[in-house]
Amino acid sequence: MLNPDKYLREGYLTALQGQGLTVYNKTIPVDTTPDPSGYVLVESQSKSITERSKTDFEWNSRITLHIIKVNTRGYSATSIVDDMEEKCINAVENGILVNNFYLKSTYLVESMNLDMSDKTNTIERRVLIYEHWLSEKLVINGFNYTLPFTLS
Repeated sequence: MLNPDKYLREGYLTALQGQGLTVYNKTIPVDTTPDPSGYVLVESQSKSITERSKTDFEWNSRITLHIIKVNTRGYSATSIVDDMEEKCINAVENGILVNNFYLKSTYLVESMNLDMSDKTNTIERRVLIYEHWLSEKLVINGFNYTLPFTLS
């Protein structure tokens, strides 16, 4: 049994970067200045086993994207956030490559605004939650197989 989390996360990071987005895994590294034009955090993941057999597992896996644009307090850049969301949706809907797994379905569970302000900034956040149905690839002698299959 393989844990799909790291493979799904790697697929998201690659696909979103391919759309020209600045993307971080969970948090911005300490020695990094956030991109002032906005960035995406690939954040929380959850999963549950949906099917189990003697040879493989299938998973329902959820992943959350946070699109963040920091503005001077009182100013908004909604169109920038909208454009970033569009790029995220296009990247995901065009198919995330998840090594060692077949992606059986992709479903946008929710898109929501969670804007906030502090003493100096207005922070626009758009949160996307995706759910994927993943099937573990069966590998025999270096070849991927889809079940059911027969050996002769």
